[in-house]
Amino acid sequence: VGLKKNIINIDIDKGRTDRWFDMSINSLDPAIFAIRNALKKNLKGDALYKDILSTLWTHNSLTSIKNAAKYLDIDNNDDENFKSYPWWASVYPWDTRTLENQLKYHPDEVKKNRLINGMKILSDNSDEIMDNHLEKSLFSHAKQYAQLTEEIKKNGFKYDEDYNHISAEIFVHNHKFCWKVGRDGNHRVAVLAALGFQTIPVQITKIIRLEELKYWPNVKRSNFNEKQASNIFYNIFDAKPSKIHDKWIEKFSK
Repeated sequence: VGLKKNIINIDIDKGRTDRWFDMSINSLDPAIFAIRNALKKNLKGDALYKDILSTLWTHNSLTSIKNAAKYLDIDNNDDENFKSYPWWASVYPWDTRTLENQLKYHPDEVKKNRLINGMKILSDNSDEIMDNHLEKSLFSHAKQYAQLTEEIKKNGFKYDEDYNHISAEIFVHNHKFCWKVGRDGNHRVAVLAALGFQTIPVQITKIIRLEELKYWPNVKRSNFNEKQASNIFYNIFDAKPSKIHDKWIEKFSK
């Protein structure tokens, strides 16, 4: 359900990152973790950027994503369809976009997004775009995190129309809720969480109720069965990241 003008202040501690980690000050989400650790060292400028980049590289080296089945943590006898798609073609059961749509359109979207943030990808081939993105985008992401961190520390968090609102998808089950950052605002959310913000303004773009599972677009299309769909919902709701992050979590859990 689209709620275009529904802007609310929401608790960060009820948030989930796009990797399904919680957004607490102690989060092991690689972006939040990298920024928080760099801030503990009182780093600035190029030193801040390099420290964040180093941590992101560590996460990258410990994470292997073979296909959409691994990305979505679908690990049963029904995952053959998902194994045939690359990880970056993953969609959610409640999305209107299908795996085929994502496969077709996502590389061009990535190419345009990285260009906006200073990274030019010359190829028009989908596989080459995504390989280039995976190899080089950490530099671009680290630069964004470092710049946003220093900007927000200096000027506070700005969230009027000129900056686009952080989008939030609300997950509801048994009168409880959490939220996950949507298409817009992943970098800002990571910085705000690392800086210890307790609440942030977000634009609600979707409300996902477990009780309505059978009506979710990709369940109705039979792209996900109900068990797969509910497992993904619970993993996000319970802040349980996919197994692809297990080595990272094991390395930095205390």
